[in-house]
Amino acid sequence: MPKIIADTSCIQSLYQTDLLSLLPILYNEIILPQTVVDELAIGIASGVSLPNIVSISWIAVRKAINREIQLVQETSRTFMGRYSLDLRQKVVTAYQ
Repeated sequence: MPKIIADTSCIQSLYQTDLLSLLPILYNEIILPQTVVDELAIGIASGVSLPNIVSISWIAVRKAINREIQLVQETSRTFMGRYSLDLRQKVVTAYQ
């Protein structure tokens, strides 16, 4: 199975639609950059319903080690920022 580097919007959308548990079924390794963990912590502190990543054993937290990973983060954040509501609606509709 492949591995995935997930961003904040992905984690938030899957968590809020109660589908976060799909990630370890679909992927062998789920990696979150430290910046994503930091963003989730800010969201939790602001009262947003988000998972406590530290308590999820199948998520590995990594510090971005090169520009390629940072570009993936920035690109996916921009993409998901535009489409996250639409994606959530599709996931919820498909799940029902």
